[in-house]
Amino acid sequence: MAKIQAVFFDMDDTVLRSKYIWYESLTGVLRNSYNVELTPSQEKMAHGMRTDNYIRLLQEEFQLLTSYNHCDIATEICALVSQRISNEGKACEGAYEALTFAQSKQVKMG
Repeated sequence: MAKIQAVFFDMDDTVLRSKYIWYESLTGVLRNSYNVELTPSQEKMAHGMRTDNYIRLLQEEFQLLTSYNHCDIATEICALVSQRISNEGKACEGAYEALTFAQSKQVKMG
């Protein structure tokens, strides 16, 4: 059997319960700072996308937020996410055990 050399963890809802924080931060910033209410289909499109790419998609496909720099909006959203994860983030069930096991086997993690 081959030895595992590295493990990659997707943070959102694998290590941290954070998907709801991303969603609430995204929709909150767009609503409160830019007066944009997303449709359910627009919200669904955000799943799995990088924040800056999602904002660019809104600009190009839906002509939303076109007078703003997509990176500036993404930075604002990410700052709020980071703050909220620090304040209210919780580890997923089994996360500590998985990380501890990988560390005990001296497996590279990312």
